Amino acid sequence: MGAIVLTSFLLLHLITATISATSPYNTTVYFMLNCGAPSATTDETDGRRWDTDTHYPNFLPRNSSTISKSFIASEQDPSVNRIPYTTGVRIIQSPFTYTFPVSPGTKFLRLYFYPTDYPGFSKSESFFSVTANHLTLLSNFSAFLTVSASNGSSKALQKEYVINVDETQILNITFSPSPNSYAFVNGIEILSMPTDLYIDGDVILAGQTFNPDYYIYNNTVLETLYRLNVGGNLVASTEDTGMYRVWARDEDFVVGFDFQTPHFDVNITYTSETPAYIAPTKVYTSSRTMANNSQSLDWIFPIDPGFYYLFRLHFCEIQPEVTGINDRVFDIFIGNQMAKKAADIIQLSPGWRVPVYKDYVVNVNLDGGRKKKNVTLHLVPNKDLNDKYDNAILNGLEIFKLNDSNGNLAVPNPELRLKVPTNSPPNNNNNNKKSWHIVVVIIAGVISGIAVFSILCFFILRRRKSSAKDSGPSVAKSSRVPFTTTSDSTQRTAGSVSSSLPSDLCRHFILEEIKAATRNFDDKFLIGRGGFGNVYKGCIDNGATIVAVKRLNPSSKQGVHEFETEILMLSKLRHLHLVSLIGYCDD
Repeated sequence: MGAIVLTSFLLLHLITATISATSPYNTTVYFMLNCGAPSATTDETDGRRWDTDTHYPNFLPRNSSTISKSFIASEQDPSVNRIPYTTGVRIIQSPFTYTFPVSPGTKFLRLYFYPTDYPGFSKSESFFSVTANHLTLLSNFSAFLTVSASNGSSKALQKEYVINVDETQILNITFSPSPNSYAFVNGIEILSMPTDLYIDGDVILAGQTFNPDYYIYNNTVLETLYRLNVGGNLVASTEDTGMYRVWARDEDFVVGFDFQTPHFDVNITYTSETPAYIAPTKVYTSSRTMANNSQSLDWIFPIDPGFYYLFRLHFCEIQPEVTGINDRVFDIFIGNQMAKKAADIIQLSPGWRVPVYKDYVVNVNLDGGRKKKNVTLHLVPNKDLNDKYDNAILNGLEIFKLNDSNGNLAVPNPELRLKVPTNSPPNNNNNNKKSWHIVVVIIAGVISGIAVFSILCFFILRRRKSSAKDSGPSVAKSSRVPFTTTSDSTQRTAGSVSSSLPSDLCRHFILEEIKAATRNFDDKFLIGRGGFGNVYKGCIDNGATIVAVKRLNPSSKQGVHEFETEILMLSKLRHLHLVSLIGYCDD
């Protein structure tokens, strides 16, 4: 079986992607409340109007003024969207129910939280539960702990749910403070959706040989965990199909560097089985595929145990070589369980540039306790069939948590990360002569409140006058021989360490930061020596992160090339017990 080689004629025929079957969905139920805001506001990013919740007094409990307070956030964090996070908040001191007179059917419910200090209310003292028609969405929830434990830079949080409302029901959203605490909410958004968008009966249960179907009933509540435009750029809410979903990049979850990201601005053909509202065209016209000599495509997702999860995989064969049945066939594993053997997208869709999605349910059990587990999505070429190309592809991915048998979606709060005091660096009079340094920064763990350092992976960039130039909206990070692409896909090669490792996944430190972190490479901070140089303990981000810093000694008997080779090899290691690289310094 051969590798896919993309031909050059396609560049001459790039056209704007269009929807050729049905129009995107137009929502019929539309509530957007900026809770506690003094007046209505319009979000400049999408033009949508957010009403204050007091504009709808029938939605609020009669005693709302005595059991809740309204404020505007005094802290305006630049990482947080202004609306609805900083323009209003409702502080809730007793159980508080919003009542929404919605039509029957499936709805998006989005809750917005900005955990900051409000007048008289500390962000660290807020713990509360949220129910929707007696289904538990959150229990003893701390938005502050959740945001603090996240890897993202934003200080705000959105929770999205998919919930069905029966004909005999209205939608009641109840916020209940924990004892000696308070609840709060900044925004509530409710949108209608196509009834069969996500809740659609039988779904294949991964790993089951007998009785492989899992039934998703109408009373099931889904919590959105991940929605990814695989291999492509972020798709903003205004670029969605009418439901204002955000499709993030998959860079934070993909494993390794041996892949490509083909992107083709071409016509795709939606069908009755895959209507245009399922996912935006941008999702289906970008993708991630295997690079030459790669063994598989892999993603890792931290997921809470004790629940079933719905994985929705989006596919569309857009490469000009893959147009027929048996051109590209691969197996799909989720959580080390077979979900689909011999997936042939042309056969499943059916057709070239015809999108299709496939749903699979996986059970993540409680073995090992309540801590998050890493669940792997593994796509590997099928070895039983003599297909034309030894490869796999994925265009988009959505992951949802399903409520348990008790109607519960809640999980314990994450633990608050320990902060390490910052050591003040000494004042040094450095001369202006620039000495050549190569410094590698590696995350180390904090175990039982004590910093235990183990150099687990490295990253280096040598000072070079030439740098790799990227083209197109996405970059394939591979050290393998690249596909000869004519789409917007590019890939890095191993011509230099700096070009073969992902600059978007690491941070560039200036020499002064490294000196401050290590107190100018003080011998008291020395934790190891090697053939290439010394390793120092350091603290960055105001002491919040403990790191190990490896400094290349130019007079080392082992050369720079060997040092680069070691770094390049170790930087590609991916394992559950290896923490991630964070950056480099080449001043």
